[in-house]
Amino acid sequence: MQGLAKLLRLDELPEAYVPDQHTRKLRAIIRHRIALVKLRTRLKNQVHSVLHKAGITIELSDIFGKRGPSKTPAQICTESLPCTD
Repeated sequence: MQGLAKLLRLDELPEAYVPDQHTRKLRAIIRHRIALVKLRTRLKNQVHSVLHKAGITIELSDIFGKRGPSKTPAQICTESLPCTD
């Protein structure tokens, strides 16, 4: 304990950076956004996996793109597997 007091007296203790409240809030928002993007990616990959395991081929290059959600499942499925609505 005396060693710490001596270092403090001599101004030899390094200071630790503590971000202000605004910076902490921004970092929390960024961490949350990163978590949401990871979740979205994981869910898209699961959809692709389910479709692949079921033998359903999609003629669209990106089923989650602008044109993908506008199509019904019957429009997306090919002849390889009969689609049911």
